[in-house]
Amino acid sequence: MTVWRFHAEDLGPVELDQRPEGRLGGRRGRAGLRAHRCRRPVRRARHAGIPRDEPERADPGAGGRLLRLWESNSIVRYLAARHGAATLWEEDPARRALAERWMDWMLSELQPAMAPVLWGVVRKVPAYADPKVIGEGVKRAETLMAILDAQLADRPFLAGERFGVADITVGCGAHRWLNMPVERIERPAVQRWYAALSARPAAQAALPLPVT
Repeated sequence: MTVWRFHAEDLGPVELDQRPEGRLGGRRGRAGLRAHRCRRPVRRARHAGIPRDEPERADPGAGGRLLRLWESNSIVRYLAARHGAATLWEEDPARRALAERWMDWMLSELQPAMAPVLWGVVRKVPAYADPKVIGEGVKRAETLMAILDAQLADRPFLAGERFGVADITVGCGAHRWLNMPVERIERPAVQRWYAALSARPAAQAALPLPVT
């Protein structure tokens, strides 16, 4: 588990808990924040006067507020809302919902489908080594990637013409899927979209990392 500490002029220190796959690589450059990486469990992060089991608490000694967050999508929403107005963050509720539905789809559909494949093929977890289990995961993931390909067939990004929060979150899932050692059906729209995400300067720090 990784803790990212961000420094923003309007907020003071912000700690964001993230796992080593590093979704933050796709957005810290976009938001223009200074960041450094601290590899330590978030519950061991100690600050004067802040009990370690409380996720949020004002820190008078920090010269600002200290906010500790976990859960990837919550971190994405927070950074987009605070630092991505008119770029990552949609002020219109309807347009924002069109993007955020894909964030939920990633958590509820695509991620669970890919999990048995990741655990069996990449992480070599014995309970998921059965080729039948891996094959069923691949089949389920392919069904979902077909949905993703259809969504991207007539638009450059998931929610329309502009890169946004949906592309950050689902892009991480696509990155994992496209870089696992399994046979995949070619999805032209997904490949074009993934290439566009990979070409973004802020993504260069995270996407070259191996899938683990």
